[in-house]
Amino acid sequence: MIRRALRDIERYVGRDRFVAEVHRRGFRALENAGQLIVFCNAEPVRIVRPVFAGENDPEKPAFPDRNCRQFR
Repeated sequence: MIRRALRDIERYVGRDRFVAEVHRRGFRALENAGQLIVFCNAEPVRIVRPVFAGENDPEKPAFPDRNCRQFR
């Protein structure tokens, strides 16, 4: 995993070229608050949040996988 400021990417290689290379390698990238985070593998990325018992169904316990969004 690497994290880079978007302004640095623009200054050194340009955003389009950087994103094209990330895609060519089959990696995943996320952008947030002026930063680009690159996951240096082709595995899915999931956004994880806290789970509260009974959140989805009061009769069943909640499990983390039920509350993760998977991106491919």
